[in-house]
Amino acid sequence: MNGYRLSASIYGSIPILLAIFAELCLLLVCAIRWCVLRRKQREAERHRVHDPDDEFAPLQRSDSDGEQQLRPRKPAVACVPYAAGRLMGWILVASIMYTSFFLAAFDYWNVAISIVVATVLTWVGWLLLLPDRSDDIKNNWALGPPGIAGKVWRLVTKVKRNPKSFIFGVVGLFVLVFLGNFMLQGICIGGGPLYVSTRFSRYFETKACVGSTPCHVYLTFAENTANSIFVNFQTAQLLDDQTPLVFYDTVSHGPDAPLTAYAYRRAGETFDYHSTDTTRGIHYCLLLRLLSNTTYYFRAGSGTDATHYSPEKSFRTLPSQGPFTMVSGGDLSVSKATDESNKLAAALSPSVALLGGDISYANSWPSCYTLWDRLLTGWENSMVTPEGNLIPFIASIGNHEGGGYDVSRSEINYFLTWFPQSAAAATEDTSTRLSYHLHTLSNTTVVFALDSGITDEAFTDQMTWLQQSLADYSAYPNRLLMYHVPLFPSASSYDGKLNAKLRSHWLPLITQYNISVAFENHDHFYKRSKLMTGDQVS
Repeated sequence: MNGYRLSASIYGSIPILLAIFAELCLLLVCAIRWCVLRRKQREAERHRVHDPDDEFAPLQRSDSDGEQQLRPRKPAVACVPYAAGRLMGWILVASIMYTSFFLAAFDYWNVAISIVVATVLTWVGWLLLLPDRSDDIKNNWALGPPGIAGKVWRLVTKVKRNPKSFIFGVVGLFVLVFLGNFMLQGICIGGGPLYVSTRFSRYFETKACVGSTPCHVYLTFAENTANSIFVNFQTAQLLDDQTPLVFYDTVSHGPDAPLTAYAYRRAGETFDYHSTDTTRGIHYCLLLRLLSNTTYYFRAGSGTDATHYSPEKSFRTLPSQGPFTMVSGGDLSVSKATDESNKLAAALSPSVALLGGDISYANSWPSCYTLWDRLLTGWENSMVTPEGNLIPFIASIGNHEGGGYDVSRSEINYFLTWFPQSAAAATEDTSTRLSYHLHTLSNTTVVFALDSGITDEAFTDQMTWLQQSLADYSAYPNRLLMYHVPLFPSASSYDGKLNAKLRSHWLPLITQYNISVAFENHDHFYKRSKLMTGDQVS
């Protein structure tokens, strides 16, 4: 359970806990009052004194006309007013419904369990809470005589007196709870512009990945951007023990060229991703010993059938020395404005794009995979150079990738498993991938993609790695940092707890190793500072 799901489950439980607490208090008051009245009744019986106004007086005698006659006792009065009792009951029912909606929405419950909850709620709600003109029925809230057997009899009587209301009441409440659970199950809430979907609504959406044909072909970099690159692709169907393959060459062989036409072949790894309503094969191949500043053409897929491979695509490695072009940004989300910005950036023919976190706003929810589908589809269509090359990216983690702050890596969906960004990621288990990494760009620049407090390792293991890495790469003229949460925010408070913590940990290293540029994100503002030393303008 990640940070957002934990919060949702807690908020979903609060109403029912408060309602149960209120009900217990109500029952306690009723029990105390009933004990007092019961004691009063026993005292009266022992002294053979009958108070006509005593609601618990069992019999009242009349001597009119010389005969003793028994008068029926008054109905027992509820220990709380009937209207108040009904209100408390409805609060409890509504709270249970609210909590069941949360449990179903976040896949702690499935629809089958919600049916049971709906059935119980409808019986309890109709039998105890709907109004009835009979005084006997009102007294269901009394804890006094005539006991449980009498209460059960009253409930059955209520059904017999008005069977149509019973049927419509039960069916109505049942449909309300069942549809609420069914329609909300597998909910996703995310996006820059608000995006909400459920398992039900996603059934009608166009599927991004269908069959065994690769979808979402995208590129990420390992440490050496001149001689290696990750080719990533996904399939809707798992590969059934087939190995993902990339056929590549420095010469184009056409969109649907035979696989044998390519000079090189590289096998990769597969990660099976299972979500609330989808299964996805995530495949990645690390191409090594590439020529620098060279265009490569490739097809990605599995098996020997060329129809199970992507059309031919291309990329260009970075130069091993000399100048290059890069673009940087963050907080992309999925929108028309994002696509337009991507196209403007792609027109510059950049060798790499630096993404500073909060990329799809999926919040690490397992049900929000469609946000990544939309983001990657937009990226494939818009981040293509005028020469037709896919633009690789280097990404740092943001709070909408981690699902909050200070979370465990094991709780993070998508980001670490879908986007390998170090050579070790080609063979290691996806659960061991780190949220921070570095990359050399030409022989002049090294970029450190950092974790700005998203995981619980940001101020422990990462600090040790960062200090050692800054020392190891101190000979590079340009040393860049890229991270999500800013040290110097432009919109949020300068004295924010996390901002101040980042400054206290990172600024000494930034000053010591004379960092050239730091790319900050998160605040949704364009910002360019003056040249700084520490926290002061130089």
